[in-house]
Order: sequence, then structure tokens, then C-alpha cells
Amino acid sequence: FVESHMPIHLPRDWALRYTDQSVSDVNAINDLDLFDATFKDREVSDRERQLLLDLHDSSLAYQDAKIAEFYEHLEAEGVADNTVFVFLSDHGNLFGERGVWGHHADIGRGVCRVPLLVRYPWESPTVVEKPVSITELTDNITNISHGGRDAISPNGPVFVEYSGYDEETLTENDVPIDPWSYYTVSCISGEWKLEWRADDTVRLHGIDGEGPDVSTEHPDVVEDLKNEVCEATGNPADLHQRLGSGTELEDVKDATVEHLKSLGYIVGENA
Repeated sequence: FVESHMPIHLPRDWALRYTDQSVSDVNAINDLDLFDATFKDREVSDRERQLLLDLHDSSLAYQDAKIAEFYEHLEAEGVADNTVFVFLSDHGNLFGERGVWGHHADIGRGVCRVPLLVRYPWESPTVVEKPVSITELTDNITNISHGGRDAISPNGPVFVEYSGYDEETLTENDVPIDPWSYYTVSCISGEWKLEWRADDTVRLHGIDGEGPDVSTEHPDVVEDLKNEVCEATGNPADLHQRLGSGTELEDVKDATVEHLKSLGYIVGENA
């Protein structure tokens, strides 16, 4: 199994599939510290960036081929038409966009917009243009396991939360805590995408691309989306303070454990 995280270790032919650089170059780029590239003065050359992109594409192609093998196995076993097939990603990666390498401290489009493919044996293939939250998969798959036949579909605004980069790691590496450690939430609704940070910094973009920040040109849209956020998740400033408080952090952890238990990820009182 290979995931598209650095370092990316692929069979030789796959690693070189989209690049004319050498194996030693590939090995060297795997040693690149994306933390230093994002938070410190480690500059990434155009040649290095292109190799990162090529290696990332190679890893995706390799995974695609392996997923195809798996699906063909399901067909050969005669169970493909009795299987709900789900493909998704937890996040994307940035390659210098917005000054970020990897998925550190950012919930822009390149990080939070991910592929989601669900094949229902009883449904004809369709393309859903509106955003869907991958968190809805839990209820959807649970419903199917109990005999339901409803496909996942857009259901109102989509929210993405980021608790902020770990303050201890930043401090140990002499990186300023602010603004990297701030809690941030993104709300995708209608034709807009709002990013709202705990220090009340906002960015407003059209849903089809990052583009320039147009928050000052559309204050009413910003206010409406802020209200959506407060109703769904709470005010970012309040959540940042809660997550930064030792006493209340324990409460958050307990709630998270209980949630994981309810989903079946944790079994038993002492797990």
C-alpha cells in the first residue's frame, strides 16, 4: 500500500513514470522537509517542485492501478454487483500555493476539496457538481447496511475545521505560534467559500476557485456565512480558546473518545 504522503516510495518504474530525473533525484526529494519549506527558510527550487508534482502523480497512478486490480478481483469473484464501492481521500496537498507545502496549517481548496466516488450497484453513474461532506458517508453506509437504498447527496452547507498547528512543535522549531496555531473553519455554501480564523481574519472566494479574497466587496455574504458557521460549529474564537485550555481540552478528548466509541472504532471501557 502506498499513500500520497511524503516520503513516497514506489517501485522503480512507477517512481520514474512521469519524470526524466534519476532515481537518486527521487530519493533526494523524499528527504525534503515540508515543515521547513512551509514554516522556515527552506526554499524549494522549480526543479524540486516539478519532481514533487511528478512523484505525486506517479503515486496516484500507482494507487489507481491497484484499485483497478482490487475491483477486477471483486468482479472475478462475482460480488461486484453486490458491493458498495467507496473511494475517497482525507485531504489534498499543496505545492507552494499560499506559501504552504503539504497540508500544513491550511484549509484552502487544494487541501479540503477531495475526490469522492461511490458506486451503488442499483444506481446509474451520475456526477454530483455540488459539494458533499465526507462525514455524511457514515450515516449513508450505515443506512445501506440496514437495507436502505438512498445515494449520498448534497445536503446544505459543508464545513471543514482545522484545530491549528501543534503549538509545542512550532515552539520547539522556533516558529511563531501566531497565526499558524489558530483554529480555522471553512464554510462552503451556495456559490461561496468562507475561511474564518480565530483572530477574525476572513477570506471569501468563489466556490470554483480560490482567486482573490473578495470579503470586503461582499460583507453581507461574509455575515451570512459566519452565521452558518456559528450555528453549525460555534464561533472560531471561542473554539480556539477551548482547544487551547488544558482543563477543557480534556473534555474535548473525552467527547472525541465517546464519539469514536459510538462509531465502533473503540470497543470497551479501557480501549
